[in-house]
Amino acid sequence: MHGTAARFCIFSDTVMSEAQPEASGDGVSFSGGDAFLGSASMPIAGSEFCVYVLCWPIVPAAWRSLVQAWESVGGWRSPYETTAKPQVAPWIAACAPQLGLPFSGTTAEESTIAAILTRTAMSVAIAVLDGTQVTGTSQREGLLRCLSSYDKYINVPGRHPCRVLISRGGTGPAYQGCVDAFVHCRKRLPNAEWLQRMELRSWNEPVEPLPLEAAHVIATSVARYRADGEACNPIVDAIRAKLAHPLELLERFPKRRR
Repeated sequence: MHGTAARFCIFSDTVMSEAQPEASGDGVSFSGGDAFLGSASMPIAGSEFCVYVLCWPIVPAAWRSLVQAWESVGGWRSPYETTAKPQVAPWIAACAPQLGLPFSGTTAEESTIAAILTRTAMSVAIAVLDGTQVTGTSQREGLLRCLSSYDKYINVPGRHPCRVLISRGGTGPAYQGCVDAFVHCRKRLPNAEWLQRMELRSWNEPVEPLPLEAAHVIATSVARYRADGEACNPIVDAIRAKLAHPLELLERFPKRRR
């Protein structure tokens, strides 16, 4: 393995260990068959709106093509080579610093990332919990809805399940909550043999795989759409066609404004 060293915490039943990933892109290693979990929360009307996003490839080269598309728009540059001046609030940099690096908050940032996601051969499951608090219960419910959607997708003949689910690393309640939610989902979906074999891996290095950052960007875009459905949101527009199952929130097509 080259470039940035990668360390995972793996949860498979009660086993915890480190793993060496199989493939790499831009110096950050991960497997082309991995699924990625993103999330976002935003206070709206006095309560918390939570979004959970599960992204998975539908062809083996999907994540590699995502990396290549990002590199083609300048993703290879260092922060010192990025000359564009921020023109809008850099919310993408806050949740996905690597993915947003070539754009630095310019007006083309969201539309360019939306174009990259459009070309990526992936499917997406989204769960939204409106008017809730960010608790272990919401994590359980959000992940369960995503994995239930994926279970329906994977039961179509000829489709093969992902072996690994990668989430954002960390410590404390949020980190443990993801583990708890995954174990809970295994209990709630006992007939999903693929889920009993799947490993949950927590990414604990500063530089994350681009598909992991993309999952968080999608989740944040959905939260922003919930907060203001009339604002221009090209990322939400792009992922509508990627949804494995319909999401009522995204079925609206309001008039867009800048």
